[in-house]
This record gives sequence, structure tokens and C-alpha cells, in this order.
Amino acid sequence: MVPVVLFHAGFSLFGGGFVGVDIFFTISGYLITSIILSELEAGKFTLGRFYERRVRRILPALFFVMLCAIPLSLLLMRPPELVEFSESVVASTFFSSNILFWREGGYFGTVNDIKPLLHTWSLSVEEQYYIFFPLVVAACYKLRRSWVPYLIALAAVASFAINLLALQLSFVSLEATFFLLPTRAWEILFGALCALLLRRHYASPFRLFGHHVLREALPLLGLSMIGASIFLMDGSVPFPSQFALLPVIGACLIILFCAADTHAYRLLASRPFVGVGLISYSLYLWHQPILAFIRLAVPLDHRLTFVWFGLALLIPLSFLSYKYVEIPCRGLKTSRVALRPLLAGLGCTALLFIGFMVAVEWSKGFPQRYSASDQKLASVNARALGDYVAPRFEALYLKAFAQDGRSRILLIGDSFAQDFLNIVHETGRDRNVTISTFHITAACGNLDVDDRLVMPKLSPANRIRCNLEPRYKHPELAKRLAEADHIVLVSSWEEWQVPLISASLQSVARKSKADVTVIGRKDFGDIDLNAYLRVAGPKRRDLRNAVTPEHLRTNALMQRLPADWFVDFQTIVCGDPRTCPLFTEDGSLISFDGHHLTREGAIYSGRRLFGASERLRAVFP
Repeated sequence: MVPVVLFHAGFSLFGGGFVGVDIFFTISGYLITSIILSELEAGKFTLGRFYERRVRRILPALFFVMLCAIPLSLLLMRPPELVEFSESVVASTFFSSNILFWREGGYFGTVNDIKPLLHTWSLSVEEQYYIFFPLVVAACYKLRRSWVPYLIALAAVASFAINLLALQLSFVSLEATFFLLPTRAWEILFGALCALLLRRHYASPFRLFGHHVLREALPLLGLSMIGASIFLMDGSVPFPSQFALLPVIGACLIILFCAADTHAYRLLASRPFVGVGLISYSLYLWHQPILAFIRLAVPLDHRLTFVWFGLALLIPLSFLSYKYVEIPCRGLKTSRVALRPLLAGLGCTALLFIGFMVAVEWSKGFPQRYSASDQKLASVNARALGDYVAPRFEALYLKAFAQDGRSRILLIGDSFAQDFLNIVHETGRDRNVTISTFHITAACGNLDVDDRLVMPKLSPANRIRCNLEPRYKHPELAKRLAEADHIVLVSSWEEWQVPLISASLQSVARKSKADVTVIGRKDFGDIDLNAYLRVAGPKRRDLRNAVTPEHLRTNALMQRLPADWFVDFQTIVCGDPRTCPLFTEDGSLISFDGHHLTREGAIYSGRRLFGASERLRAVFP
């Protein structure tokens, strides 16, 4: 669990720390399957005993952490965040938070850093799996024991195949592939296969590996594979996928070959590893709430210091939780808490969680906690504001131009192009033109060039996305290119794309006689609404954010493009290439996420763009 904690803490060295969950799934599959098989062979297995163990193992500590998190959420979370948190509390209670977080978006976005229960998605996947697995294995064992290994192997292959097909054919989103059981089950089932292979009935193939050198080398190879996953991967890798085989097979090698006389065993059996292993569940439960609440409470400039403080607090807090919550409730025979009182307490706590969610939803997050003048800002909902960005653009997607004599505008790009269309609309500049739009995913580049110039620049996940998009090869786009009077390209341009823009425009010119305008990228820095709420209302209009170094580099390159067809959004709207205002003159937020505009931000930007750019006034008269 330590790599997961350090990954969530934001340490770039542990960019692949999220694979700790994959390792956890594999180990869980091995341990639980071993217990089930042992009890089936001894004739002692019952579903009641199995599910009681799961309840005792998972729920008391989970419920305790969520109870502690609720007061902090009321103190530190703005109304929309509180609503989402209350939903995650109930979803975690009923092991469905993976579905909730899938519907809310991805795992690797910065907005997820302030979700205290984001990490419970893995518990939900695991418990969904264990609802069905013991039933199927017990039934199969009773009918014909020899079928069990084939059934588990078939299920593992099927789940892995679904995972790969989902990525290659894109019939579900990358978020669904990450969060949902069908594409995650194979990782747990690989652990189950290890349990089968180590049973005396199925162990004969492993006599081949009895040589001392192999027994030493294979678990060390497993550790190396896990280490490579943690230090070499990052969130740009599609996950789970074939890349997840690296940590999963690494964990399997350790499980299968880490005998007591090996160096790997002595390392993993050392006191530090054993100590962390004992408190690992509590460590996992506590780390994300602590880090999320630190990010909510502490301004960005001082956050790193408090993150270190939170990590230091994590060990003693996890130990206390392990000693006074986990141990008293865990064992069937050793537990000091009888089953009926435990279930009654858990049931009452679950009802409390439901009541909390109902109260928060009904009150819309208790905005009364803020002064009347701050309630509008406190209630800003980035998800709801995000719904403003795309609809107008989508409604005009490859729409045929009106044949009424108005100038025909083809707008091509990503969500920044959607933003730009809102700017055009909010300033009334769409009345005298007819507009058609075409979307290209940001990472793929708004470029009509050979894919051999593009694909090597992309992450594996983005290669999958972009290979599935026709981009400039779309046959309907070719018609619009030929018909357009003006083409406007708007994207969140990346540094590697800028040198290819001229070649792309030459390619477009072979397909269209239209004039082309390129709009530069924009950046409003990191948006921290909780920090702005600590600033007196009138002073917010003076707040400015520094833009990211990546944006500075890219925009500096774009400023070298010919001025007769390039419009520098950043300099015109912000009045400064290095910083940008956060609020309009009347105190409205310009950007809700640092990249995309609110309606007020679109009006603010439009006044400045059309006021300063003769080129844009000519295209949109």
C-alpha cells in the first residue's frame, strides 16, 4: 500500500504507485482462494462464515474512517464538494463507489485529489467479486472438483480479453475499464490461480522450478517487475491493460516462489515490511482522507509541508485504528465483539450515513455555512459549469452550412474550440455567419499531417484514443473543408504540435480555399476556490494566477507564427503572457478549472478578443 500512498501524496518518483492496488487484488485473490479451498477440502466451508469474515475485516474500520471524515467535510468542503462526498459515503457503505467514481470521471484528474473516499473504489471492486466467487467455486467444487482450476483459468482469460478488447475497440470508456469489475477481475483471478497452483493437487508443474538458483531468481524478478511498474509507469498508461501484467505477474512470482530460504523472503519477512503489512488496511483507509482534507484546508504554496505532516501522522493513526478497531472486530474466534451487536452497530451507522446524504442533498450542501456575499462562489460546481462548455458545439457538429449568403465558418478543435464558440455566441458574433464544427481530441493534435509525425509523441493511452478517431480523414469533414469560407482552428496546443502547424495548414490548403485562423491556447493556472473564499470579496477582482511553465513555453513558440493568421488569446484576454485574472470586474469567476470558461468568462474573453483582434472582427462581422 505504501506506493499507493506516495502516489496519492503527489510524489512524481512514484508515478506508477497506483499499481499497488493491482498487487493488492492479486494477493487478495491468492489469500481468499487459499482459505476457501482449505475449508472446502476440510468440509468446513459455509457462506455464512465467509461473509461474516468479510464484514468483520472490511466494514468496522471503513465505517470508523468515514465517521471521522464527516465533521471535517462539513468544516472544509464547499456545497458541491459536500454533496459529492455524501454520495460517496453511501456508495462506499454499499460497495458501489467504483460505479459512482466511474460516472463522475477518471481517476487521474486533479479534481480527484480532494475526494476523501476515492480510494474506496478498489474495496468496492473486491467485495463485488467476493459476492459471486465463493458461490461459484463452492458449487463447482461440489459438482466436480476437477473443474475448479479450469473454471478460474477460463474466467481470468475472459476478463483479461474483455479488458484488452475494451481498450482496442473502445466500446467502453477508459474510465469504465479502470473502475469496473469485469475488466479488473482477472487481477484477482490470477491470485486465485496461484492459490490453486500451490495446492498439493495442482503443484506438479512447479517441480521444474526446484533448482536453488531459480527459486532465488524468480521472486527477485517479481520484485523487480513491481519496482519497474512503480517507478517507470504513470497515469498516461492505459490501465488496466497488458501493462498491468507487469505488476500482477510480478506479484504472482513472489507468491509462487518466495520460499522461506530465499533472499526475497527474508526481505519481505523483515520487521519493517511485516509491520507495515499489519497496518496496511488502516493505512490505506486513512491516507486519502488525510491528503484530501489537507488539500482542501491549506493554500497551494504551503501544501507540501502539510502533506509531509499528514504522512507522518498516518503511521500512528493507522496503528491506533488497527489496534482498537480492526483487531477487536476481526476474528471469528478471537473477536471481542459478538456478531449481533456488531451487525446492529454497523446497520445503525449505515442508516446514519444515509441520513447524512439525504440532509446534504436536500440542503444542497448547506450553503448557509457561508456569508450571503460568498454563497455564489462557494456553490460553484465545476461539473455543472462544465456542462455549459460543449452543447452548442455538439449541436453544430458537421452541420451543413446554411445556403443564405452568410459567411461559412468551419470551427475545428477540442474543448477549447467549444469554449471559443461560446465566446462567439455570447458576444453575438454568430448572427451574421453560419457555423459548422468538428471535434478532435486534444491529445491527438489539431493537425492534418502524417500520423508517423504524431503517434510517437503520444502516450500509450492516447495512441489508442487517436487511432480510433478519423480526425482530418473524416469524409464529411472533407465536404465542409471544401465549402468553408473561413476555417478557425482552436486547441489546447502542446509544445510538440507547434512546429507541425505550418505543414498542417499547407495540407488543409490543398483541400480548401478558405482563409485559416489559428487561436492560441489559454491557461488560468490552478483554480483554488477555497483559497479565494478566504479573500475579501472586493479584493478578488485583483487576484491573478501564474500560468504553467508548459503553457509559457508553448505560447512563446506560437507567438512566432505569422501575425496575419495567429490570434494570441492569452496576451489579449489576460493582458499579460505570464499571469491571468481570475474574476471579472463584477466578481464572477472566469474559469472554473483553469482551462475552460464560465458563461461570464466567455463574455469577458469575447469583449477583449473582438475588441483587440481585427482578424477576428473580419471573420465574425
